[in-house]
Amino acid sequence: MTNVSGCIRARSTPGVLAALTFCGLALTPVGGRAVADDPPFVKLTGIARDFWADHPDFNVTPSAGYGHYAGNIALDLGADGRPIFVGGGYKVMAPWMDSASRPIAPHLYAAAASGTIPVAVATSGPSLGTLDTWDSSVGPYGGSNVGAAAIFDVGAPIPSVSVPTAVSTLPNQGNVSYIGATTISNDIHCDRLALSGNIEISGQVVILCEDSLSLSTHTEIILQPGASLRLYLKNGATAWNHTALNVNTGDPSRLIIYNLGTDELMIHNHAKVYAQIVSPNAPLKITNHGSLYGTFAGQTIVFGTYGSFHVDVAPAHDACGIEIDDSPGSAGVTSSGGISSSGSFDQWFRDVLGTNLSGRQAIRLVRNAEGVFELLENAFYPIDGMLLGNQGNDHNRYFTYAITFEFAYQACAGQFFDFSGADDAWLFVDRKLAMDLGGVVPGTEQYVQMDRLHLENGQTYVLHFFYAHRQAGPAMFHLRTNIIPEPTAGPLAAVTAPFD
Repeated sequence: MTNVSGCIRARSTPGVLAALTFCGLALTPVGGRAVADDPPFVKLTGIARDFWADHPDFNVTPSAGYGHYAGNIALDLGADGRPIFVGGGYKVMAPWMDSASRPIAPHLYAAAASGTIPVAVATSGPSLGTLDTWDSSVGPYGGSNVGAAAIFDVGAPIPSVSVPTAVSTLPNQGNVSYIGATTISNDIHCDRLALSGNIEISGQVVILCEDSLSLSTHTEIILQPGASLRLYLKNGATAWNHTALNVNTGDPSRLIIYNLGTDELMIHNHAKVYAQIVSPNAPLKITNHGSLYGTFAGQTIVFGTYGSFHVDVAPAHDACGIEIDDSPGSAGVTSSGGISSSGSFDQWFRDVLGTNLSGRQAIRLVRNAEGVFELLENAFYPIDGMLLGNQGNDHNRYFTYAITFEFAYQACAGQFFDFSGADDAWLFVDRKLAMDLGGVVPGTEQYVQMDRLHLENGQTYVLHFFYAHRQAGPAMFHLRTNIIPEPTAGPLAAVTAPFD
């Protein structure tokens, strides 16, 4: 860093995606809120990429018209630090809102204890089994902790799921078997995983099965104190027969199962499972005295004889212990929001010769009277006359913009990031999608409250912000945050030579 005319400047270096400039007095935030000696502004430098107007994703009208589209981007950032197009999204007809009536990303929606089950396909209730509710925050299921029947919410948004980079890049161990008393404390990437006997989980464990998970009869998965397990299954699992998964804790939030393929999961023959299950493309089958205690979101549920589902209605809480009580929005038709393919989207935030030109570009956020840094621009054209030029228009209108920086999370300090604009915008915090504003969306807003994101107090996290303007209309760019950013090294971003 260098001090120039009273400004402390952090210069970008090779591999640094965002450079920051702080001009003012010392940076001494108190409780995450600006005080008198906070800087009057912060300057963020990111990478702008300019596109020809005939790019298949630019200068287009989405299939369902202009508007906000969600669910087309993977929930985890790609290994190269860029978002991944997965498709299968939808047009947002009404926004999901938090308890303060601020719009939030649909996939972050946490309902009050309502006992709804989001499914894509209509389903019937159990035959001779039970479909009811309970609250895991109160205690074990049973007695007074049994509520009304759960309700299927057909057509509700189903989360898109992507495998975390940290486990997908681990060496594949092939077919793995654990027989007898075993403790698993490390992440696993395998083809087929076979478990038999008492399997204990120690720490925060993530397992990716490229094939399936096989549980022998009477297998028990036991979570040690403080432990959690996330299972990513590409081809479902064999029928769980007389098995017990996470029964010892009785807390479904500590076992999360993502069924990523089209093969069903089956909870069968007196099996008991305490878990949260997400299965976007395959059904869950519960039959022959099998029981699920927890939650499900996915294609559908098929009940066999005496299959039971006890839906957990424990309310979600933020980092400050405040109950989260959001208001649901509504999803419209399925649509990619004007993105033609994963291949075309893959060009948005990387250099592609003949498709785009790139260069570093700065924006400045000015601190307002409330201590919030903001840029409220109704004509955001940062590369007018640069790179590919204005292509005969009054402004250079077809571009993307990406910024990466670090910040120190302070629990219960009210840290937030708010954006509205035209067009697309996505925010990732700790490589997890926190803002989902896809589509050609003039004026659409989303608010990210950091206390909702399960971050650890005092830790430093990386924030990735991606923006695109891809139509000939107005270019609104309203960004507001009370976070004081720090410079960080992002993925090596080549910058087209003619801009330098």
